[in-house]
Amino acid sequence: TTPGAPTATAALTVPVVGLGYLFWLDWRLALLALATLPVYAGAYAYMMKDFAPQMGRLNAGIAAINKAIVEFVAGIGVVKTFGRAGEAHAGYREAATRFGEHYSGWVRPMLKLEAYSSMAVSPPVVLLVNLAGGVWFVHAGWVSPVDVLT
Repeated sequence: TTPGAPTATAALTVPVVGLGYLFWLDWRLALLALATLPVYAGAYAYMMKDFAPQMGRLNAGIAAINKAIVEFVAGIGVVKTFGRAGEAHAGYREAATRFGEHYSGWVRPMLKLEAYSSMAVSPPVVLLVNLAGGVWFVHAGWVSPVDVLT
């Protein structure tokens, strides 16, 4: 077996069995346990909508940086002979600047949304949602307090 197989099996089995047990107790508790997942999935679907074209632009930027590095290395003898070190790496600097501006322009607007969507599936938020829903379910008489603690 691979070294990560027991860990991967446990990481998959525990939530699936736990969710199955919640469905066995009461289907509403199981749905409540999954309540924050649509927020997470929706946010990521929104963030990934332009992924393929953006990755194409990033790959083109990396290719431009690589080309500038190769040109610099190939011309290092000329730079040493004529002493134009400041001009020699200008192509690299421009390619790297363009790449950085594109990358930050693509990622920066998503940082806040990514943080909020990650919080939606964080243990404290999931616990809070489940406790609030559990209190409602107990008050409505659908489940017992012991079921909510499960």
